[in-house]
Amino acid sequence: MDVIIREILKKIGSYSPGRRGKYKVVVIGNCQARPIAQILTLLNPDIAVIAVAVVHLLKSEQVNEYLPYFEKADLIISQLIADNYRCDFIRTGTLRNAYGNKLITIINLYYSGYNPELIYIRNTPAGTLKSPLWEYHSKTFLDSWKEGIEVEETVSRYFDREYNEKYAEIILSSMEELKRRELLSDIQITDVIENDLYRERLFFTFNHPCMSLMMRMCMRILDRAMIEIVNAGEIFSGKEALDKITMPVNLYAKDFLHIEFNDFNDFKGVDCDVQADGKIALSKTRNYSVREIVGKYFEIYDKNLFRDK
Repeated sequence: MDVIIREILKKIGSYSPGRRGKYKVVVIGNCQARPIAQILTLLNPDIAVIAVAVVHLLKSEQVNEYLPYFEKADLIISQLIADNYRCDFIRTGTLRNAYGNKLITIINLYYSGYNPELIYIRNTPAGTLKSPLWEYHSKTFLDSWKEGIEVEETVSRYFDREYNEKYAEIILSSMEELKRRELLSDIQITDVIENDLYRERLFFTFNHPCMSLMMRMCMRILDRAMIEIVNAGEIFSGKEALDKITMPVNLYAKDFLHIEFNDFNDFKGVDCDVQADGKIALSKTRNYSVREIVGKYFEIYDKNLFRDK
């Protein structure tokens, strides 16, 4: 999806200049943190991102590695992190107490509405079960396998609007949950998601937003921090950071959300070799038809899961 900042500015209005200078910034978050850091430096070259803390990779013992960056930073941008998170020094409460107004909190951009059937399968002998879509699984495929339904009938379920209506509540509740979490953050963004989700693909999976959406959130961060947006033109080519896994919008969701954008026809994932002992080796990027990917999931489940008696 090739979206440039000029198009975004038409939607949300241009930015009135604030103060300028060299700004040292730390970004704390999940897989969205690095793209956010990249966008910030593109919006204003005077921004130097001095550290990116990817929360799921951090341990409490690394506190002395990151504290100097927190101290030096003019601005700390952090996704909301619970007070019981295992890595204690990046909890939002801890950061707020230590750094006060230097901290701007944002939500983890997460929306299940496009593909409410997506789930993780955890607590298997191999841990979180891998798949041709990395760690994402379709509840439609899993339920069909559990019921002993064959591949062809599962493909029919995938294209059955009435069957997929079972996911309607997830489509509704996902947006409501995002709004509730947003109330705890400093930056509002759900209005953008609600307004544009039907005309622009804003998420590739529930936790992988597009660059356009992250850019609009970054513009609001800079607005709050009173940092000028210098580059309001074509600052990136449209290359996405988080589109390694893509899939068509759920059939029911497509009607429910009145989707207008051009959807994907196939699944984009990775080559997935299921070994005799059930171990899964992921390799290069590849596309799958619906039938191909259902067959691959069934192969994984046959060797790693047990059907309920």
